Amino acid sequence: RGNFMLRRYYTIQKIDAWEEAQQKGYLEGNKNYVYEEFLKAYLWMMNQMRKKLSLYNGEYPVWLWLERPDLRCGGYLNPGEKGVLLEIYIDEERVLLSDFYLWHCVLNNDAVADDEDEWELIRQGKSHITIEQSWERIFDVNYDSCKNTIIQGVTGKISIDKIRLIKEFIAKNIGI
Repeated sequence: RGNFMLRRYYTIQKIDAWEEAQQKGYLEGNKNYVYEEFLKAYLWMMNQMRKKLSLYNGEYPVWLWLERPDLRCGGYLNPGEKGVLLEIYIDEERVLLSDFYLWHCVLNNDAVADDEDEWELIRQGKSHITIEQSWERIFDVNYDSCKNTIIQGVTGKISIDKIRLIKEFIAKNIGI
């Protein structure tokens, strides 16, 4: 194993997920929190994690932010729901980064394309790449230079001793 570099990340969790993590000694994703219509996208992401992260063991992903989320905004949890912001320090090698906005193409089973013409070709099956192959573009965090990209990350199990900051909050009803 090479030199690993610790990096600070943030994750927002429902309060019950945090309480469960404290009991188990680690935080990990949970299939029960995945909307059924997004399950295919999650399984695809988990497969990418298997390919790209040598230390990943197949758990459901824990979603991470590189920047500290502004809890005055909403969109992280359902309005009025109790949550917790966790600051964690883990090796960069354990995290797969992607473009937050382009991830929504994966969630919606849609193509990630250079332009509308390519989008049409991919959707019609007339491109040199499939819709799923186009999703690989979400990992190029410089792919869409026309907008301010928000970088997100996914990782597997996080040991409780990697968590430094714990801030409980009530989710707001304002978009991110």
